[in-house]
Amino acid sequence: MIENYVVHGFDSTKKDNWICIKGSMAGQDICFEISDNGKGIDAVKLQEIKEGLSHPDMNDDGSIGLVNVYERIKIVFGNEYGLDLDSILGQETRINIRIPAKTKEEIRNKMEEEKSYKF
Repeated sequence: MIENYVVHGFDSTKKDNWICIKGSMAGQDICFEISDNGKGIDAVKLQEIKEGLSHPDMNDDGSIGLVNVYERIKIVFGNEYGLDLDSILGQETRINIRIPAKTKEEIRNKMEEEKSYKF
């Protein structure tokens, strides 16, 4: 997400660029919010990115990094987890990520039980 901001969002015409990373607990889940005041994404492109996340096999918009993160979260933690993206062109982009609060060992054990992913 940080790389996405540096590559796509950083606005070299501004002197006050910033990116903010917040983490919090919501019940048994960990929530991350990554926001910035960069270039933002226009509404049409934002919709294309969101559709690409939902249908990665049809994704041809170049959002490989976001799709990769989205798919890994789904594979490792299940469909109820993932990321959400929102943006306003010329103002901000905000990504919210939600994953369960699990130890590395708990995740590894779950994956070994399911035999669906190797670490």
